[in-house]
Amino acid sequence: MGDTSAQAFQPSGNVFTYNVITASVGTLTNAISGALGWSVNVISGNILFPTGSAGAGDMPASGFTNTDPLLSRLSGKPVRCAYILQTTDVGVNAI
Repeated sequence: MGDTSAQAFQPSGNVFTYNVITASVGTLTNAISGALGWSVNVISGNILFPTGSAGAGDMPASGFTNTDPLLSRLSGKPVRCAYILQTTDVGVNAI
């Protein structure tokens, strides 16, 4: 089975909210069938921050904001996000 056979088994009815996704190369988000793949799931409140040659991908603009999440690693602890996403931020994109 090639990649095309997997299209019949796309995830649906999932909730993809309040994630922080950043990278300097590649594509941050891509649904196998583009907008149709996103439309069968709940997408909101995410932060996408592509840097370098990275691209945001095909997530609907209403599901994310493009902003620097101000990530910092605390000594011996996980990464902390200093940006607080406000309801009015969702759907505001500079990409």
